[in-house]
Amino acid sequence: MATEKDLLLRARDLIKQRQYAEARAILTGLPDSTIAQEWLTKLDQLDPPAPAAVPAARASASPYNMLMMRYAVGGVTALMAVILIVGFFMFSWLDGGELMGDFGGMVEEAGADASASTFTAMEIWMGSNGDQDFTLDFSNVENGGGLSDVRLLDRTLILIPVLAVILLWVAWVYATDHRNSLQTAAILAGLALVLLAYPFLWESLSKSDWENDLKDVMMAESGGEDFGFAMIGLSFIMELITELYSTTEFKMAAGIAFLFAVVAVALEYMAANQPRPAAPPTRPPAPLSEF
Repeated sequence: MATEKDLLLRARDLIKQRQYAEARAILTGLPDSTIAQEWLTKLDQLDPPAPAAVPAARASASPYNMLMMRYAVGGVTALMAVILIVGFFMFSWLDGGELMGDFGGMVEEAGADASASTFTAMEIWMGSNGDQDFTLDFSNVENGGGLSDVRLLDRTLILIPVLAVILLWVAWVYATDHRNSLQTAAILAGLALVLLAYPFLWESLSKSDWENDLKDVMMAESGGEDFGFAMIGLSFIMELITELYSTTEFKMAAGIAFLFAVVAVALEYMAANQPRPAAPPTRPPAPLSEF
């Protein structure tokens, strides 16, 4: 069995041969030896131990995985942007059927069929569905509708395709240019959030506008009498009108784009703030005379 002296001599020979790992293993195994601990301290100065490995949970994400994630997020978001652009021209934004004609001339013919009263966002923005003019301004229905009678609120609908085109471009940039991925992902999420919030905001403001217009009309017709009865009727009408919204497709497309963009922001932020592996220290010449 090797004595402490034999082990120290063996460790010194290994150090002279620059086999530091083997020498450290021998010296570490002599915790009660003052000489071994002194040599171990000097050996750590001469050849610092390798830094502790970064835990797997904090390890930097694989470049390949990040690349695939960017392609996926960019592709899905771009697809949703295309759906929003196409939907502006083709998807129903307000679907009232014959009910639309029954509320006092929103379309020119009160007996209009359901298809004529299904309006896309573009048709609402133009005040016409090609066959007839209409307006969602209850206080101005006597003019028959048309572009000149479109509400200011409805004119903002043009923001949908504009923002969707920008979203499409940013999605392409995110998938192909990785120099500022975190900032690009944040812009992507912001645009998707605006597109997601817009239908909710439009519905809320439109309902408020309709309610004010109808209140004025009903008060004028009642001459100020039976105010309570008029308000009950107004509440019933507003419930029916609220059911005319059909913006679900827009909300779903924008919601999917926003979800993917938020995931991208989170992953990009984590990747940008994970610790980088430390550069290996420069090894100085071994002062072998100290051993």
